[in-house]
Amino acid sequence: MFKNYFKIAWRNLLKNRTFSFINIVGLAVGMAFTIIIGLWIQYQFSFDDFQENRSRIALLERHGMNNSEKITRVSTALPLYNELQSGYPEVKRVTRMSWLSEHSLITGEKKLNKKGLYVDPAFLKMFSFPLTSGNIEKALTQPNSIVLTAGLAKILFGTANPVGRILKFDNQSNLMVSAVVDELPKNSSINFDFLVPFEFKVQNEDWVKRSLTQWDNNSSLTVVELAENASMAAFNKKLEPLLKEKQDQTDILFLHPMEKWNLYDEYKDWVNTGGKIEYVRLFGIIGVFVLLIACINFMNLATARSEKRAREVGIRKAIGSKRKQLIIQFLSESLFTSILAFLLSLIIVILVLPLLKNLDFENISFNLTDISVIGSVLGVCIITGLIAGSYPAFYLSSFVPVKVLKGVVAQGKGAVSFRKVLVVLQFTISITLIVSTVLVFKQIEHARSRSIGYNPDNLISVNGTDDLAKNYRVLKQELLNTGKFEAIAKSSSSMTNINNDWGDFNWEGKDPNLNVSLD
Repeated sequence: MFKNYFKIAWRNLLKNRTFSFINIVGLAVGMAFTIIIGLWIQYQFSFDDFQENRSRIALLERHGMNNSEKITRVSTALPLYNELQSGYPEVKRVTRMSWLSEHSLITGEKKLNKKGLYVDPAFLKMFSFPLTSGNIEKALTQPNSIVLTAGLAKILFGTANPVGRILKFDNQSNLMVSAVVDELPKNSSINFDFLVPFEFKVQNEDWVKRSLTQWDNNSSLTVVELAENASMAAFNKKLEPLLKEKQDQTDILFLHPMEKWNLYDEYKDWVNTGGKIEYVRLFGIIGVFVLLIACINFMNLATARSEKRAREVGIRKAIGSKRKQLIIQFLSESLFTSILAFLLSLIIVILVLPLLKNLDFENISFNLTDISVIGSVLGVCIITGLIAGSYPAFYLSSFVPVKVLKGVVAQGKGAVSFRKVLVVLQFTISITLIVSTVLVFKQIEHARSRSIGYNPDNLISVNGTDDLAKNYRVLKQELLNTGKFEAIAKSSSSMTNINNDWGDFNWEGKDPNLNVSLD
């Protein structure tokens, strides 16, 4: 029976080539767009899912006041590290983590500037970054050691085993390679080219050494892994009075779970307002709307050809076909068309994805061997076919054989009204998407052209290294002597980022209830 249905569907497609082309291409484009959006959404939700301890890892953040405004910051004080290790049994592991910074690495004739992190020994045990060489128990225990990613190790040392080799760090210190980690997944919230023990930073930078006892100097990140039986909610309650007890601060510490790092990283008035999840929801809605437009277009085209199918329906009913069989036939035809559109949509996706690399799709790929992905897009195909073919199937199967065989195919008021609703809905969604696109474009243009507080023309920002910092005065004078620079200055943070802040400032006449944080 079904074989016969598909034969009829194939003949109808060949008989009406122009109509079939419009239907198939329209559905294919809608499906392709939805599949691409779905792949992007899947990628966003996949961040850090390779981390085995993901559900128990969290970043310590703090709610505080800045000039009477409620703000949330991720930087914390260095004394927090020892405090969590010694006074909180709920904490299984803890690591300090610096901001990602650029440093020079030299071995032989090779000199590279790469970005890395200062971390504590617990880092490699907390996070699932497998080692390809070295011992995880010893990798970060010695201050003058360094852990490289496999890609960087290959660039510096070729195919030779890098463990035990020496390289010069920032042209000042010799570090020994203690381990090599495998290449980091693209969907990792934590990225680095190398790791250096935080203790090296303590020993070589005086301001860091002083900060070990300064609760009002927030200059690093603190990440914890809770014990298996510990509750994050209960631990948050326990953390609330800590800063008040230590430094009489009003800031409140809390845990931000790793599961929310990628999509829920924005706060307003101490409330998590989302983040990238807003874009995920927006794109998801747009994808559904575009597919809905394609389905409505299919319905309208199918019902518009009702007169050509009416005699067929009348003859089938006259020789004994039941309405249920006709509904199945028309749904089968719709599914067949949908499958053809689905195959075409796969080709469109494969061709279009490489063109979207500069639009946040550079790490997204369409793997035809991934059963979950193929199953999902095939599910979209089937649902699309059923939705698109539902109304035509029920509408065409409702024809009265006596009337249609006499040539009377008068559409009822209900059918005409429903088609009008579909057309109006289709144009409403299309116009809404067009207007929304124009508004977003205008907002982007406004963001690009609005005043940012300084003139970026001829302004150059260079990521500094410790080597550059130590020779800053000489470098500054040499650059000024060229006559090509008007002014040169250094700062602890870039113009567009805040890496640390200080509190507990006092002055004559200050309101005792006022807490001011300076960046």
